[in-house]
Amino acid sequence: MMSLPPFVDAHTHLPFVANVDSIALCSFMAGELTMEAQPEMISVGIHPYQLLQKQKEDLFLLLETDLQHPRIWALGEAGLDRSIAVPLEIQQEVFIQQALMAEKLQLPLVIHAVRSFDLMMQAHKKIQPSVPWIIHGYASAMSTARPLLNKGFYLSIGVALFDKKRPIAQSLKELPLEKLFFETDTATLSIEAVYAEAAKILNMDVDVLRRQIFANFAACFKNSLDGTGLEGPYATFNR
Repeated sequence: MMSLPPFVDAHTHLPFVANVDSIALCSFMAGELTMEAQPEMISVGIHPYQLLQKQKEDLFLLLETDLQHPRIWALGEAGLDRSIAVPLEIQQEVFIQQALMAEKLQLPLVIHAVRSFDLMMQAHKKIQPSVPWIIHGYASAMSTARPLLNKGFYLSIGVALFDKKRPIAQSLKELPLEKLFFETDTATLSIEAVYAEAAKILNMDVDVLRRQIFANFAACFKNSLDGTGLEGPYATFNR
């Protein structure tokens, strides 16, 4: 019997203990990360909320230090948020600079987007990125997802799946599996529970979903997978 790949938690802020069944991309805000941090896979970036407390110049100095950590797999979460009291022009400047850093370092970009998908599309058109852009915490309708998907964005979906009043509980059925990830973010439930809920909504076997999402992970993070122990045991699922 062919072994199964691990469940992939594409975005979490909580401590994660690696096991044979799951792997996680652990997210840190600029300045939070220490060289002693133990997660095998780390993303770090300037979150829009940080611009409420610190100057962008200071945050980029912190980020440049954080990016020296040997286990950086992605940049972010970076983003744009119309719900906070930070001028959009400042948020856009900081986001674009991080997107360009992701390009230079050839790292996927993990994105926080609140009422700003239109601006994300503008930024994507301007930069024409070669690295994957991943919208984390996606919970909207297919009509909103379609233009993002047409530009190659990945969508990472979390606990909103459990709220049947949220559009994602219905739109999940229409989203292309090859562009999806699942995440726990700040929730304390397991990533396995998120996959189980998604598989129930999709009326599909959770193991089939597990294989597809790992294939997405392998395609998206192929630069970081090269030369790691993950690639060997799960090479079967890389295509």
